[in-house]
Amino acid sequence: NSYFASMFGTYWRHMGWGEPAALSHVVHYVYAQHGAGADPGDVYYIRSTDSGVTFSAPLKLNTDATTTAQWQPNLSVNANGSLFAMWYDGREGTGCTPGVNTPCYRMWGRKSTDNGVSWQADMAYSDVISPLPGQPDPNVTVCYAGDYDYGSAIATKHVSSWVDGRVLIGGNSQQDAFFDREPPSASATPTPTPTPGPITLSAAKRKVNGINTVRLTWSGATSTNVDVYRNAVVIVTTANDGSYIDSTGDTGRARYVYKVCEGGTQTCSNEVTVTFRH
Repeated sequence: NSYFASMFGTYWRHMGWGEPAALSHVVHYVYAQHGAGADPGDVYYIRSTDSGVTFSAPLKLNTDATTTAQWQPNLSVNANGSLFAMWYDGREGTGCTPGVNTPCYRMWGRKSTDNGVSWQADMAYSDVISPLPGQPDPNVTVCYAGDYDYGSAIATKHVSSWVDGRVLIGGNSQQDAFFDREPPSASATPTPTPTPGPITLSAAKRKVNGINTVRLTWSGATSTNVDVYRNAVVIVTTANDGSYIDSTGDTGRARYVYKVCEGGTQTCSNEVTVTFRH
């Protein structure tokens, strides 16, 4: 293929790009890159807590010990701070030839319920290991497969679709679009009420170049790092040095509710409300 990188010879065009998602100025991005040695691909996640100015070190989302391919990830973020990443994964496959009915890949995924601060274990997402579907239509370019997979989220679920070859016609695997959904939380159990702690939080507001900016100061935390929440979502995990400046990115009227918690826990400070009226 003269422009696109491809997989399985010249069959599946794939450039490594993934999908961004953002919530409350926390920017998330998943992408694929060549793995170590003979591994043709792994899926990585990076996170920014300052509206995309800087990003974290990459986290590899697939945890398999194989040299099979993981490729073409997508990502969605729910309003409650739940993230779901999904990708094509060859760790269970036995052979990948277009149109041949041998197990090639399954969709795998991984979820975060705290806006990307931590991630659950990666898991099988689709219910069948799919063959690599053929493209027998002479009017369609052979390498057209899977170009436009994107994840989305609504209030009650993450939704994803993918190219699947489980359906055979004349004994040959065909390209079909399959769909599934993932709940936004780990379970139906309500989030525990934060444990009141000895942390005391205060806030001061100002405009910096027109941007709503809040300086938080606290005392009483004992952990190495603290989680800073704005409007019930973690916006940063930062050193427990007693202060943090939140450049919100907003320029107009807004209301923010802050709290600071011991890192990775629900031992938290009092909540402080900051209102910008213009």
